[in-house]
This record gives sequence, C-alpha cells and structure tokens, in this order.
Amino acid sequence: MTDSITPERLSELREIASRAGVESPGPWSPDQWLDGMSPDLNWEVHYSTDAEDGILVAGQATEQSARHIAAFDPPTVLALLDALQYARDCDDRLSVQVDEYIDEVADLQQQLDEARKRIERAPADAFGAVIKAVVETEGDPTGHLPNCGYTEDDPTCGCAAFGERLGSTLLAALCGEGDV
Repeated sequence: MTDSITPERLSELREIASRAGVESPGPWSPDQWLDGMSPDLNWEVHYSTDAEDGILVAGQATEQSARHIAAFDPPTVLALLDALQYARDCDDRLSVQVDEYIDEVADLQQQLDEARKRIERAPADAFGAVIKAVVETEGDPTGHLPNCGYTEDDPTCGCAAFGERLGSTLLAALCGEGDV
C-alpha cells in the first residue's frame, strides 16, 4: 500500500537504493550455489558491471529469496520509486482538478436554480403586465390602449402593435430576459 510509504520513507529508500547502486549497481541475478550447506539455502545473488563481478548474498538464500532480491536491484527500485512519486504527483494534480470541477458544478447548479426561480416567477410577472395594461385602458371611452394613436380623425391605432409588444414582453419575461 503506497499510503504507508511516507515522503520521508520514500526519500530514505531512494538513498538506500542509490548507495547500493554505487556499491553493486546491477543487474543482479540469482544463481544456484551447488556447494551450499543446505539444499534449501544454496542460492546466492550476483551482480556484474563492466569492471567487476560480485556476490551480494553468498549461498545463504532460498531460491525464492534470491530471485526476489535480484529482481529489486538499484535501477529497478529507483524506477519504481520514480513511478510512485509520479503517481502521487498526478494524484495531487487530479485532486486539484476535481476540486475545480466540483466548484464549477456548484456554480452551474446555482445558475440552474436561479433560472428555475425566474421560470416559476415569469407567469405571475407576465400576468401582472397584462393586468396593468387593462387597468390603464379603463375609463378610456374608446376602449383603446393609452397612446395607441387612435383619434377620431385617424381610426388606425396601435393596439395591435401593443399586443405584439406585449406578446414579446411576455415571452421575454418567461425566458428571464427582461423585466415586465
């Protein structure tokens, strides 16, 4: 489990692997030692470089232990530690991104809630505009809307145009694009 490897432990493991790599860099290989004291403990771990060959564990390991030790030579351990650090860095970056997405979703949810409130309120606001227009025409003996342009001399009026404007106003109010 990577959580048990603290940053301090990671640094310590990196230092150990680096020092081991200087002393016996690898590759490491398991090798059976036929002159072993016990048939089970007759494996050793070798390393070789351009300059020398050496023995890390001399004839005192089981085959499984020797293979395990050889598999984790310094270059391998350092590569694994690098991969672990990279994964942690990616996790940190992704955590920041997830937090940003959560904030963005919360903002979008708030905008959606506000739009729903406008939609719920729009019919009442639009109905209020119609009532206001009707009240303003009351008492006009011609039955026309105020400022429609109707006169006895010119019977054409703007009531139809007002109806169109009222329809646009109602539509805008329903869409939350304007005040009624």
